[in-house]
Amino acid sequence: MAVDMNLSTNETYELTDKCLKLVSKPSISFLLDVDEHTAFLRKTDTISVDYLKDRRAKYLRMAEHYRMHVLDANRSLTDVYTECINIIQREFGLS
Repeated sequence: MAVDMNLSTNETYELTDKCLKLVSKPSISFLLDVDEHTAFLRKTDTISVDYLKDRRAKYLRMAEHYRMHVLDANRSLTDVYTECINIIQREFGLS
């Protein structure tokens, strides 16, 4: 779900809830979070760091609202993958 559709927080939640009614509710979900400065360096089509800071804050609010696991994506791919696997194993009693 993109948070840059000029919707209020409540409108974003309402739209997300409608979308979730169309599909099975996920057993687990993740947000790959990266700080706005790193994101700005990685992307070539972004207006500004402030724009990314605003979007990041909205995504983090959504993650909290929907009880998503927030992973620090400033780290290496291997570290993020390992954390993701550990959370899945813990949540589903696989470890």
